[in-house]
Amino acid sequence: MGGWDDSAGALGVLTEGYTSESATQQLFAALSTRPAIESGQRAVAQVDRAEDMSPSMAAALDRLNVAVCAFDADDRTAFWNDTYLRFFPEHVGFIHEGEPYRANLRRFYKVRLEAEELGLLERYVDEGIARPSNEQAPQAFSHRGFWLQAAEETGPAGRVCLWTRAIGVVPAAANDEIEGPGMIGLASGLDLFEHVGEGIMLTGPHGRIGWVNEPFVAMYRLPDKARAMQGDFIDVYLSAWRGADPAERGRFEAGLTVLEENLALAGAPFELPLPGERWVRVVEQRRPDGIGCFAHVDISLLKQRQQRLLRAEERARESATRLAARSALVDAVLDGMASAVVLVDAQGSVVGCNARALELLGVSEELIATRPALDDLRALRWMRHADCVQAVRVDGGAVLYSFAEVAMP
Repeated sequence: MGGWDDSAGALGVLTEGYTSESATQQLFAALSTRPAIESGQRAVAQVDRAEDMSPSMAAALDRLNVAVCAFDADDRTAFWNDTYLRFFPEHVGFIHEGEPYRANLRRFYKVRLEAEELGLLERYVDEGIARPSNEQAPQAFSHRGFWLQAAEETGPAGRVCLWTRAIGVVPAAANDEIEGPGMIGLASGLDLFEHVGEGIMLTGPHGRIGWVNEPFVAMYRLPDKARAMQGDFIDVYLSAWRGADPAERGRFEAGLTVLEENLALAGAPFELPLPGERWVRVVEQRRPDGIGCFAHVDISLLKQRQQRLLRAEERARESATRLAARSALVDAVLDGMASAVVLVDAQGSVVGCNARALELLGVSEELIATRPALDDLRALRWMRHADCVQAVRVDGGAVLYSFAEVAMP
């Protein structure tokens, strides 16, 4: 099987059936949501509450071949249509009004995950519930042999989920991936993506890399574009880590796990570690037939700043912990002294007394906690002049008074 390259001839198989205006317009057209699902979203947007959606509206979406499933503000199932059950037969006989969204997601992921991945089931469910779907473009994914395009609208009244099937597109066999028609032709404009400053990767429906730009090659430290197009993104990631410092093995293993999970379940952007304390953010978009466009953004500087901030916060917490421990020790020592001790700050406010001082002065701990002015309390102001009181000035202008008896004027 021949691989793609960046020449017009080799990309000819990608242009079949399409006319060309500009590479940029074609790329965004390829990644945009389908008209049918847009029609469904417009219809749903006119409904104030999920439970107000009439059966006739759901039937209308059936005629558009758009699957719909809505959930109320408490994330409980409000309604669905027949197309939804055709696209997702795992829900037949189980879905019912009032069913928690969590139960719905659990069935969906359970049929998609491999046996060794089932331990991550609840994690996927939690992330699916928490994901702010309105902030993402519609996503495409393969399910039970067909490619589906998904969009979701959420708000205070609940969430409405829509799916449409890529018409006439059936996932090809793995060995036919590159030869199959589908991706909008970019033969005349691929050079455009050599100047965007970000790594760009185009993939076929089964994930095989069909084209990359030079920033991508540099980002993953590859010898050339041909090396990238020998397999899929996981192959590139493994190659990028080959020969890395063994001390970074933990970062590599964590990154590989993140990559495998996100490639299996197309959706939100994700971040990957690279050797040498480098990081990349991957933003994926797919057409309904599975053709993918990935943008790879170097976020190493941002991550380094985050790490410095985290280390500074950790040092601050450690310092605060040490200061609190010292303060507790000092308080314990002062409370154990036979002499009374009163600390007055530079502004003349009483900021602390040990237990003996409270006892001799007859003042409450609650009163001292209000940081009263020394001159406002008759029980305290005599200390400035009494012969029985020792006064020691400390840094910042504070004064530490100590005495063993009270000599009130």
